[in-house]
Amino acid sequence: MNRRRWLKRCTAGWLWSGLIAVLLGGATAIAPGAKELLPDEISVSQAKARRDAGALMLDVREAGEWEQVHIPGAVHIPLGRLEERAGELRRNREIVVVCRSGGRSAMGRDILKKAGFTKVTSMAGGMNDWKAAGYPTVQGR
Repeated sequence: MNRRRWLKRCTAGWLWSGLIAVLLGGATAIAPGAKELLPDEISVSQAKARRDAGALMLDVREAGEWEQVHIPGAVHIPLGRLEERAGELRRNREIVVVCRSGGRSAMGRDILKKAGFTKVTSMAGGMNDWKAAGYPTVQGR
């Protein structure tokens, strides 16, 4: 077998083994230079871990809800204004979108993805589950 044919066969073998690993869930490494894709939605405990690691918590609830209780250090942009204010957010920072129970945060995540953000996810269960887990909260502005 000539060298060219051998290289072609080896390359095909590696591609198939990589594809199989991905389909079976065994491949977790990301190629150098590739952007990490976050899952569309993460749990409250995963969101807290990402916050502790430096992710921005973006609260998309209305002002009254925000003033009642929110995550310390979170940024508040109501969902209805997110599209026009998305430029205020850094695209290279990981963002976890938060609301009361998880519905509006998914919409906020989708608005940001449509605007070209790639490091964005939403928190399932919202502030209801965050408070129930006993994670830190603050009141007021």
